[in-house]
Amino acid sequence: MKLAKLTSLLVLLSLWAALAQGAAGSSYNLIEAAAAAGELDSEERLIYLVQSVRNQDALPDRFRSEVLEVEKSATDIFFEVHERWDQLSEETQALLLPMLARPAASHSMISPFGVFKMHYNITGTHAVSTTDVNPNNGIPDYVDLLADYADSSYQVMVTNMGHLPPPSDFSGGGDSRYDIYIENMPYYG
Repeated sequence: MKLAKLTSLLVLLSLWAALAQGAAGSSYNLIEAAAAAGELDSEERLIYLVQSVRNQDALPDRFRSEVLEVEKSATDIFFEVHERWDQLSEETQALLLPMLARPAASHSMISPFGVFKMHYNITGTHAVSTTDVNPNNGIPDYVDLLADYADSSYQVMVTNMGHLPPPSDFSGGGDSRYDIYIENMPYYG
């Protein structure tokens, strides 16, 4: 019995160590470590962080990593860009602007409640699986499920709990619905 518990504990510790080591080698953590060491100024850091989300091929080799950032959402990175925009140099703004544009997507669908518009690709780097078994409607199952999850979240947060609905982007993404772009990125989203 004691041996089984010890073996289980060692397996868990090994798994935890592997995950911790992997996260330490993510592009985000490599960039933040270089900034903390004084190797990057604040604008270089921000440019590289945005590139780690939107254009990893543009990153210097030392910051490229196949390791997924398992602890970080990219939202904070884009929020920091928004908050600091007026203080950034014109050169930095010019470098960031194309990476801040809405991504290109070849397909879109409206969620069942009509609140969300899902944008996706079926080929290329950001392609979703084209499996369409349930409900066999010509839309990849992954996109159908994501639309259902978004609607379900809306139902709970807005309808049931009374939170404000997401703000309109007016005509961004083609109409006033809340746009969700599906991309392959090394962050939670």
